[in-house]
Amino acid sequence: EISDIIASSGRLLRYSMKCNKQYVLLEEEIEYVKDYIILMNARYYSKIRLIIDVEDRLMKAEVFKMLLQPVVENAVLHGIQSKGGDGVISIKAAVVEDDMLIITVQDDGIGMNKEKLDKLKETIEFNQGENVSYKRENGLGLKNINERIRLFYGNKYGLDICSEENKYTKVTLKLKYRREMGW
Repeated sequence: EISDIIASSGRLLRYSMKCNKQYVLLEEEIEYVKDYIILMNARYYSKIRLIIDVEDRLMKAEVFKMLLQPVVENAVLHGIQSKGGDGVISIKAAVVEDDMLIITVQDDGIGMNKEKLDKLKETIEFNQGENVSYKRENGLGLKNINERIRLFYGNKYGLDICSEENKYTKVTLKLKYRREMGW
């Protein structure tokens, strides 16, 4: 177990230091998330199970580096840890309209009530350019992801969240489908 933790830590560090790459393959992002979950399970003495449902061909899609980890981190910290530490996070991917890659990250954590969900969505969508308080619960990580996606791909793309209190939270990322092109 200690060996796995050290290996995961090393891979996480090497991946995060690849500063010369804007895009990575989806499979690299998913490997990073797997290592992150190994560390979170060790840190919190949890049993978080990660389910990956992505076709092999989509593993070669190019995505922004560090796209999924903040979403998974939110699932762990705000969803699963808040309900006691054990849970499931699933990552799925599909292509729609031939040019849109949809990636969903869903947890079975505590979810959110409508008021909290609406406030989070407002922060993500409407506070662009405004001075926002830097509190963890404001969703700044998700806001940054959404702005990054829209900056590079346009307003057709971005991030959406749905949640049901005491059941789940699901984050949907809509990206331009970019096959491995050597960017």
